[in-house]
Amino acid sequence: MLALGNVGRSGGGCNIYRGHDNVQGATDVGPNPDTLPGYYPVAVPGSWTHWAGVWNIDLDWLKKRYASEAMMAKPGMTVSRWIDGVLEKNDAIDQDSNLRAIFYWGHAPNSQTRGTEMLEAMKKLDLMVVIDPYPSASAAMFAKVRKDGAYLLPAATQFETEGSVTASNRSLQWREKVIDPLFESRTDQMIMYQFAQKLGFADQFLGKKDGKQNIQLVKGKGGMDEPSMEDTLRNEINKGSWTIGYTGQSPERLQAHMRNQHLFDVKTLRAKGGKDAKTGYDLTGDYYGLPWPCYGSAAIKHPGSPNLYDNSKHVMDGGGCFRALFGVEKDGVNLLAEDGSYPKGSEITTGYPQFDHVLLKKLGWWDELTDEEKKVAEGKTWANDTSGGIQRVAMKHGCHPYGNAKARAVVWNFPGPGREISDARRRQDLLAPADALQVGAAEGGEGGDAQEVSADPDERTPGRVRGWRRGDALQPVARRAAAGQLRRAEPEDRGRPQRPQRRVRLGVDADGREDQGEGEGHRGHRPRHRVHPVPLLGLVAGRGHAALLPGGRGADCARRGGQHRDHLRLRPGDDDAGIQDHAVRSGEGIGGNHGENEIPV
Repeated sequence: MLALGNVGRSGGGCNIYRGHDNVQGATDVGPNPDTLPGYYPVAVPGSWTHWAGVWNIDLDWLKKRYASEAMMAKPGMTVSRWIDGVLEKNDAIDQDSNLRAIFYWGHAPNSQTRGTEMLEAMKKLDLMVVIDPYPSASAAMFAKVRKDGAYLLPAATQFETEGSVTASNRSLQWREKVIDPLFESRTDQMIMYQFAQKLGFADQFLGKKDGKQNIQLVKGKGGMDEPSMEDTLRNEINKGSWTIGYTGQSPERLQAHMRNQHLFDVKTLRAKGGKDAKTGYDLTGDYYGLPWPCYGSAAIKHPGSPNLYDNSKHVMDGGGCFRALFGVEKDGVNLLAEDGSYPKGSEITTGYPQFDHVLLKKLGWWDELTDEEKKVAEGKTWANDTSGGIQRVAMKHGCHPYGNAKARAVVWNFPGPGREISDARRRQDLLAPADALQVGAAEGGEGGDAQEVSADPDERTPGRVRGWRRGDALQPVARRAAAGQLRRAEPEDRGRPQRPQRRVRLGVDADGREDQGEGEGHRGHRPRHRVHPVPLLGLVAGRGHAALLPGGRGADCARRGGQHRDHLRLRPGDDDAGIQDHAVRSGEGIGGNHGENEIPV
């Protein structure tokens, strides 16, 4: 998509083909072993601080649920790697004991390999629980090797419960319950709540503290209590998932969409107009299912984003740009967007970092927050300001809350240099507030080589917003705002900027010359005979494939190949544990020094 220029274009790419109808929705709300809901990483303390506030629970109580704070910050094991957590020697597992109990909740290993090893692992478990509408493959496999130690809990099907689901295009739907759960089955939310009651944390499960309660109880099957699914979406997921814009899809908006599907265009998925007869909600302009990111609160009525990175639309019309995820500058190279690259209608027509309280103040937009929003947003970023004020004001000025940067692809298993930014580092770079990122270095903060930036925008390199290594990243933007030079006149027919057509083939630069060299951070084009099928080798477990890699880079690629096994918590120092320091590395990029409110994702 990047090579063909199809990013942000309708029909320019493809959706992820998920195995089930709500796999996207499941990963969005936190079951991954390395993230909390909204993909806030467990390795960053600020993530837990943020969600403890959203859940209305005491952070210290939450910390005590873990053997240690160090364990709290470690990624768990994936569902395909739990076998190793049982069978590996304990000195190779980075936790006090091997796994002794497994819950299979709405999942079965039908598509997984290593079946023989899985049976051996099941033999050693003290407990296995299967929660599904029927005895799944998990239960059948367990029954082959054990006659005790397993519990089957019948769960309701999708027709016997209600709630929101998310498709692979990031759009949501609201499902209504058709019938009550049959036989002995119960809804997932009822089972969760009853576990919480038995284990002694029912109040925390409902967010009940200091006279407040996030999730109310409703009557379910047989008159038993279960958590309200509307409250779960509204007061938990919408209230906390600011990173991915899972905040504007209130139950009321989704239910109005379901009642009025006839009002949406089948090609554009946009509502042509009309109001919901039940609530009077005006659907005009909404995209069906409000695909995330649907930023801000439901009250500001963001329509959803049908295509990511579409700068031909205003951000409040579903448009966007590339995320400022890698920082501001690297090795003297500007990572932010250049002049002229911005979402339609933006008042800042060059690149800019992610929005936080500091950037709003420097731009003179802070006073556009309400007094209540200011209380919550002080010291926060666009991703942990639960008032939604930072996002609201940024979009009011046509700016994207997560910044405006250049596209960047990191193909970690390709041979050659320039692959040093890992997925974990991207997460370490995202959400640090600007003041913690040494943005104020020119004013005496810790930042090293602070340099004065000319107040005259014509004296600066076009499009350059200097990063923390070279002074205050926000001063150029702020000064141009003060000078009224951030907004450019736009022709009415402004669309995607046209670029000259140039044909480039592998191994030849745009001017037809052979490219033989490899500059810093850049992989030069190689003659065809030097291209090796290295990406396939990255799928081979273990260390043996390292010697197969060309150019003396085997050790590095072998280490990165360990990413396929990073969720097995291996102790540092183990031959296969090179991923341990690679997966959660601090002190790199502009977000290396994390504070309490810094939540890289």
